[in-house]
Amino acid sequence: MTFGLMKIGNLETGGGRDLSDPRHPDHYKPYVQEYLARFGVWKCEANALVGNPRRAMALLEDAINRFIPASHPDEVEAQNEPAQEEVRQEISRLVQGWTFE
Repeated sequence: MTFGLMKIGNLETGGGRDLSDPRHPDHYKPYVQEYLARFGVWKCEANALVGNPRRAMALLEDAINRFIPASHPDEVEAQNEPAQEEVRQEISRLVQGWTFE
């Protein structure tokens, strides 16, 4: 068991073929080879998390935080501010003189 989820001892896809089989068309793709090297031939079904939403949220949050630093939203907002100000000024320029009746 991993995260309280049952391990399934294959990499069978929804189409019924096994990604661990070298005859599978995707077997040699980098993401499959990386998965096999890291985890081996097993998986957990994603819908297994439906019964444990807290665990699902923690798992997703951990994965997101591993790749996106907490400071990222503020950094993006700061990067976008000059362009947003340009847009505000251009809109003001365009609507000056409009009259509404």
